[in-house]
Amino acid sequence: MRYPDGGGLTVKQRAQRERVRFEAAEMFEQGVAPPQVAQRLWVSRKSAYAWRECWRAGDILLIR
Repeated sequence: MRYPDGGGLTVKQRAQRERVRFEAAEMFEQGVAPPQVAQRLWVSRKSAYAWRECWRAGDILLIR
């Protein structure tokens, strides 16, 4: 999703995706494992694991 046009998402869709990423970060803070985060937020496990690595690095804004 790293394209100049925002990955084909509208502004509204990008905002929703950002909200999901922040919700995932909150779940990681509570100790929720990536597979459960993926299931609860309806995202892929790959995304959940990638987001957790960014979160662990201290940069939730880079979670994509």
